Amino acid sequence: MRAKQKGLSLAELLLALALGAVIVAGFGRMFAANRATHAILEGQSRLQESARVALDLIARSARMAGHIGCDSRVAAANGLNGVWRDLPEVRLASPVEAFEGVGAGSHDDAWQPSLAGLKATDGSGGLGRAPAAGTDVLVLRRVEARQPLARSVGVHDTVVVEADNLDLQDDDFAVLADCERAILFRVTSIAEAAGVATLARASGAGRLDNGAVALGAAPWGGASGAEGAGVGRVVADVYFVAEVEERNNRGEPVFALWRKVGDGSVAELLRGIDDMRLLLAVDSTPMDSDPRADRYLSPADLGAESVRAVHVELLASSIDAAGGDLPLRRAFARTVALRPRLLQ
Repeated sequence: MRAKQKGLSLAELLLALALGAVIVAGFGRMFAANRATHAILEGQSRLQESARVALDLIARSARMAGHIGCDSRVAAANGLNGVWRDLPEVRLASPVEAFEGVGAGSHDDAWQPSLAGLKATDGSGGLGRAPAAGTDVLVLRRVEARQPLARSVGVHDTVVVEADNLDLQDDDFAVLADCERAILFRVTSIAEAAGVATLARASGAGRLDNGAVALGAAPWGGASGAEGAGVGRVVADVYFVAEVEERNNRGEPVFALWRKVGDGSVAELLRGIDDMRLLLAVDSTPMDSDPRADRYLSPADLGAESVRAVHVELLASSIDAAGGDLPLRRAFARTVALRPRLLQ
């Protein structure tokens, strides 16, 4: 029996080892390929989700741009000391503003028109972070959370509104409007009692302070004025692309979509947004019977035309390299029409 037992020859052993090595190498390559594919799919999902959320946020603001109240075709009177061009935080006379990056730097004049128009004349304010060179900047202004008047308001009186669900605070900018007129003012203090809120509007000397003017030529609300009177908070959203502090896995800069609301601090919204490009759909003949847009303009070419829609194109990235030597990048676009009742 022992004579019949034989082991493996050297040739058989080498052949088995070679076949085993080939099989292991094949499994290793398949594992590496699956891992790279998973990284690519994960990177694609990340950039798609970032772009979708970013476009949704911009679209939500854009749809309401220019909203004032009962009739948004009414031009708001300015009750502050500063003129409209010096009030970027509340410039309701320009509900949609855009700035095209045309230079390689981050100074104000690298955008057309100049970004200096977004900064306070006293040197304060600004965006709080330098936009990425060559990208575009979008500003959208509106009035939201309108509260109906609790009683008629005289031309020199404080403003009294319903206190339920009040979304106003001290130093907020607000618009008092009905279906015929509107005026911008600053809320200097709020007192609540018996279900109503009294909004004071003390005057001051600063550009963002109330001027020593009346609220209008006639009382507001009730039988002595137009119906539909109410007060809403002014909101100005500024969207732009800027660099963040961290770097990706290749040591390269990482960019994000940022937003600044009014005169508040700037906030990072979504990372992985490398660029933003804008086109504005305008009605070059607003006085005719056709309110539809008839051409698209870049921000640098926009004049006094009435903006009907905003076309936003975002370049999104996976931030880190995913299954290759470079991060994944893809462009996403959306055109957002202003609501018809907001058109002027």
